[in-house]
Amino acid sequence: MITGILKDMISCIRELALDGKAVKIPDLAIFSLGLRTKPADAPDEFTAAKNVESVKLRSRATGVFTRQQLKLAAQVKEQDSYTSPEAEGEGD
Repeated sequence: MITGILKDMISCIRELALDGKAVKIPDLAIFSLGLRTKPADAPDEFTAAKNVESVKLRSRATGVFTRQQLKLAAQVKEQDSYTSPEAEGEGD
C-alpha cells in the first residue's frame, strides 16, 4: 500500500513540477525544476532549442531534513577497524 501511495506521489510531483510549480512536502523537501543553460551573446539570440542544455529536478530540504537539523541529530563515530573495498568480498 505504501509503495502505491509513493508511486502516486511521484507521479503528482512530476506533473506539478513540469507545470512550473514547486511542490513542498513538510519535513522532507521542496521539489522544483531547474534549467542548465549556456549563455547567448544577446537576449534576442537566446532560444530554448539552442541554449537549454538540460532540465534537472531540484530539492531543498525542509523541517527535520535540513542540514542544520541533521547535523544536530547525527552521531559520528570512528570505526574500530577498516577494511579495503577489495578485501570486503574475501569473507573477512
